Amino acid sequence: MITANAHHGNRHAVPSLFAASRFIVGVNTVSNLAKVFPSVQSAENSSPRLALWLLRLLLAALLIFASEVLLWTNILSRPPEEWLLRLIGYIALAALLLDLAERYRIREIYDVLPLTGIYGLCAGLLLHPQMALADFPRTLMTRVMGGHTLLAAEMFGLFLVLTGANNLRYRRLLLGFSLWLGFYWGIWMRWSPLLTDLSETPIDLLSSFLYAGVVLGAALILYIALLRRSAGLAPPQLRLSPAGLGITLILLLGLFIVRLWQNVLPLYVLPAFGILIVLCYAILWFRRPDRGRTLLDEHLPPRTPGWRWLVGASICFSGASIFSYNLPLVELFGFNQLSVMEWAFAAGGLLWLPAVAAVLSVRAIDRQGQRLD
Repeated sequence: MITANAHHGNRHAVPSLFAASRFIVGVNTVSNLAKVFPSVQSAENSSPRLALWLLRLLLAALLIFASEVLLWTNILSRPPEEWLLRLIGYIALAALLLDLAERYRIREIYDVLPLTGIYGLCAGLLLHPQMALADFPRTLMTRVMGGHTLLAAEMFGLFLVLTGANNLRYRRLLLGFSLWLGFYWGIWMRWSPLLTDLSETPIDLLSSFLYAGVVLGAALILYIALLRRSAGLAPPQLRLSPAGLGITLILLLGLFIVRLWQNVLPLYVLPAFGILIVLCYAILWFRRPDRGRTLLDEHLPPRTPGWRWLVGASICFSGASIFSYNLPLVELFGFNQLSVMEWAFAAGGLLWLPAVAAVLSVRAIDRQGQRLD
């Protein structure tokens, strides 16, 4: 059956190009519409509260793209009430991530990974328990600490690119990661329904592009609205008020209770998730500097990196997706494209937390040695 599906890929070539062309034309249309809006610097009637919610919703949309489109692939398989729960969860987690990023003054990638680790663990426990706990503890490393966490880190990076103005390094990373994500996604959506337990229904490329277009289209609309209203927005405003933080945590606790009531959370997995969340939080807490610039200081108020670069990134993503989707399944020494990516997620999920802890420990020892000298 796998061989037959491998040779079946050529029949998808024409709809693949058609899907990509529609996706790219849509992005170009939105980018052209964006030019008629006033710039951030000229916005006079900006609303800080509205701008804050647009910023949170933008990050939530990117997280939905990561966890629902890039990782899950079949977003139509859920009933409306499940989507309502997940939308509440994504928005709450996006607000919490931005609060933690500002509250603990993150400065570099070694701070971003524990931050998105908290997201990955919460998403696995509250939003995707069936997928995250399908084969515990293996899927804790591959799908939670690996898939959800690492893709969320890339989406947080995209969030920084979208708000980082004319940073040439960001632009290059945008194109590079667009190629990588497109290549990964093409392989994942083609072969994961056939070779894994994630979905029993194969997803054609046209439908996948339509799903991606809906989510990214919503993100673009939020982004354009944000650029119009974000003058004067500053990092300290990202911190939730005590009441806002309390409401956010109550919403997440409510999701947890719902999952327990649905009987999809085995109690024996909770200690592992709890310990890992505490470890990620402890890294952020111990790393918090009292002064100095933070990663978000150069990103608020947000400024676009240039619409041409965003359109170029969408072309890279689409082209890489079409190319990898139409590749036949190649077996070599018992491995294929999909199994290599699964092993990569497993290795990343297993190693990133010890690696971050090791690097930070070495830095701390080095600073202590310099003080003694």
